[in-house]
This record gives sequence, C-alpha cells and structure tokens, in this order.
Amino acid sequence: MTRLAIAINLDRCTGCNTCAMACKMQNNVPMGMAWNRVLNENCEFEVGVQGTYPHVSRAHLPVACQHCENPACLRVCPTGATYKDDKGRVEIDYEKCIGCRMCMAACPYNARVFNWNEPVRDPDFNYGDKDVPVR
Repeated sequence: MTRLAIAINLDRCTGCNTCAMACKMQNNVPMGMAWNRVLNENCEFEVGVQGTYPHVSRAHLPVACQHCENPACLRVCPTGATYKDDKGRVEIDYEKCIGCRMCMAACPYNARVFNWNEPVRDPDFNYGDKDVPVR
C-alpha cells in the first residue's frame, strides 16, 4: 500500500505557520484549534530567541500527526473512535469519541489535540475540501 508522507527541512523552516494554516483550511478545522502547530524550540515565549545579542538563534519544530504504521493512539482508544482508513491515515470518528483524551496521552509526537470549547465558525461557512466533514 502507498504511504503518504511529508518531509520538512528544519534548516529552512522559518516558523511562518503556513503549513499549519494550510492544514487548518484544507481540513475545515474550527477557529481556536490547530491540528498542526509550529513550536519554537529553546524559547520560553513565542517571540523569544536563544542566545544573547548579537549571537541569537531560533529553531522551529512543526508538529503534526505522523499517521504511524501501528499508532499508539488507536490502541488506547476505548471506543474505537480512532481508526486507520484505507489509505493508512489515522482518523477520528467524532460520533464515537467520548473525549477521554487517552489518545493525547499515548501519542509519542504530542500531535493529538482536543477542543475544550464549542467550535467557532468565523467565517460562518465551511472551507477547504468539499468532501471534508464539518468538525
């Protein structure tokens, strides 16, 4: 079976969050929630840098689901809400999910997220791929 993948050259990542916004738009993810995130390594603050002037640096680390071959999040899900589709992608059946967040605890990449609030649609319409369900 063909496995999809994405390679990110961390030496060229500028932390622009375009990858996170593209994922958000394509997958119709509500406001205030991001499936992909870009972490700023060795910085206490989002706008921080490492080192002292004039020798400063900043490293960015994109975090996304790796769609593992044998996903830990799938094994710990008590309801079977987490599953792999026919293309090998790790997916969630939102009707089955009870919000226990066991998948978040099991993910070795810290990629799983949970929406603590009611989803906000701003703009008040769906965007992204027409075949993507409302999240």
